[in-house]
Amino acid sequence: MLAHDEVVTKPKLLIVDPEKALLTNLASALNAKRYGIVGTATDPAAAIEYFGRIKPDVLLTEVDLGKGPDGITGVDLAIHLRASFPMLGVVFCT
Repeated sequence: MLAHDEVVTKPKLLIVDPEKALLTNLASALNAKRYGIVGTATDPAAAIEYFGRIKPDVLLTEVDLGKGPDGITGVDLAIHLRASFPMLGVVFCT
């Protein structure tokens, strides 16, 4: 139970999905539920850049990030980011 003077902050979420339409719809749906979406990315490189600036609390990522030149999956991205941000929460979707 929270004390009357404790403030509950929303976790900051970053959503990563290569499909822009799905990414937009998911971000809109979560925003409507008042989740703290701090960014969206369509590829791992953009997600890594966000983490350097924003440092989200939770990564929500598609497992299959497409056939980009780097071949990084959502699992690879999570492993890479958790090496620098060990408290990062990760949610995989597919």
